[in-house]
Amino acid sequence: MQKKEEKRTRCLLLSGSRIIELGLIQNLQNQKTQVQSGGIDFTLKRLSVFESTGVIDFDNTKRALPKYREVEFNSEIMMLRAGAYIVEFNETVSLPFNIIGIMRTRSSVFRSGATLVAGIIDPGYSGAVGALLQVWNENGISLSRNARLAQWVFAEIGEPPEKGYKGVYNKAKTMF
Repeated sequence: MQKKEEKRTRCLLLSGSRIIELGLIQNLQNQKTQVQSGGIDFTLKRLSVFESTGVIDFDNTKRALPKYREVEFNSEIMMLRAGAYIVEFNETVSLPFNIIGIMRTRSSVFRSGATLVAGIIDPGYSGAVGALLQVWNENGISLSRNARLAQWVFAEIGEPPEKGYKGVYNKAKTMF
């Protein structure tokens, strides 16, 4: 009896310096500070609150994003209450068809009582990047301008798709 051969796909995580070398990230605030051994720290550009509901469906025919209201910095530090916020990062990306991006909350952020969640950055995506910031700490959290909030990890996928991301958000100049 012949053993069925498994097809394995490998995924290679890129070092921070390799991410820079490949030119995947634009608009870094300070390369020395943001480049980590396993990824790149992304920094706060703008923050918004939700002003209405969103609509999510199967085929995007009814999709509607909520309205957002930008939260203005009154000083160098912004105090946020517990709740949900949309973050836009300073950094933008430009990914080839064989690279994906995965975001993780920086440990100092979750140790302060907040988390960030974002979708995967699909191969072929180029443009602005954002995330949902959830402040769980009932005492709130304070953020400074350009605070490092998330670490993005990039991986080379073993079998690149024939074509990359072609969705409505591609080449987005802003998140909201």
